[in-house]
Amino acid sequence: MLACLGLVVCRARAGAQSRAEDPNYDPDAEARAHAQNSSGPHAAVREEIGETRETSNEPAEGDADEPYLEGDALRLQVNDLVLHSWPPPPVVTFVLGAYYPFQLLGLGIGVTGYAGELVRLSGFASAGMNIAGDPRGSDLAFGGVMEASVGFRVLAGDGHIGTNVVGFQRLKRGEDQPATHHLFNARLPATHALLLEVGVLAGGIPRVRCTENCEQDDATLKSYAAVNPLLVYPEAGLRYVFFSSARSRKQPNMNRRWDVEVFFHAVLRPLGDTGIRALTLSGDRIQKSALGARGGFAVPLCGYHCMTLNVMAGYLPAPDTATFTVGAEY
Repeated sequence: MLACLGLVVCRARAGAQSRAEDPNYDPDAEARAHAQNSSGPHAAVREEIGETRETSNEPAEGDADEPYLEGDALRLQVNDLVLHSWPPPPVVTFVLGAYYPFQLLGLGIGVTGYAGELVRLSGFASAGMNIAGDPRGSDLAFGGVMEASVGFRVLAGDGHIGTNVVGFQRLKRGEDQPATHHLFNARLPATHALLLEVGVLAGGIPRVRCTENCEQDDATLKSYAAVNPLLVYPEAGLRYVFFSSARSRKQPNMNRRWDVEVFFHAVLRPLGDTGIRALTLSGDRIQKSALGARGGFAVPLCGYHCMTLNVMAGYLPAPDTATFTVGAEY
């Protein structure tokens, strides 16, 4: 028995020595051949049984010709994946921005939700600062603005978004070999929708009226009183919504949210206008129109977390004035 064992050891040593002395021997080629023989369908698939480890900071290069995964095939890669295409889930947002002429700067809260698949409900309120005063000087004062709308879906269509998703390989418990990132293509469901909306825009626009010495040409010799009733503007128009989202706790790199909105509304004269002959803060007479309009868009800005950029511009009919909004939602 010992003789046989010694013979095997001697032969192994002789084989290693002969390979080292062989001028055509390539150790790198032998290592590549060994790696190829050790790989296969069973070695390539490592199901999750225990922990997940990430040791590579950069994902592997994806294959541009690799087919897009969707539906059940995508859920095999990410088994806790939650997809939303319509209706979007209710969302509460905090908004910091300007809302002229109602506010120079304000902090607000908005709520948007869907009653079933056909009705969109939205509300927003903000409190902040605005300019007040009269022709003799200006000052800062409270400024508030509110919005509310209800929309009815009139058209809808299915869509999708193609994206690259960085995942990571899962190892069996106790394995010491490093896990590597992998990149796969995913196709996520999405919805395009067109809604018919009605709503109101409400807020105060600081104005003044002359109370004494109104016949004087010099505005600084007159006396003024503030006029700032709540103005409620009815409006109606269209809103386009594109929505898709994906969320996974096991694969946070899979988290995506696309929520794009574009709207255009016609704005009527305010219901709360008292008819008092008011003046602008500079002392000029106020002009009025029969109809105004405003439009805008909201687009997501996503990194580790998502924010939404809101931009709106338009023209209010009474008092005739431009209106615009720039804000960030979180």
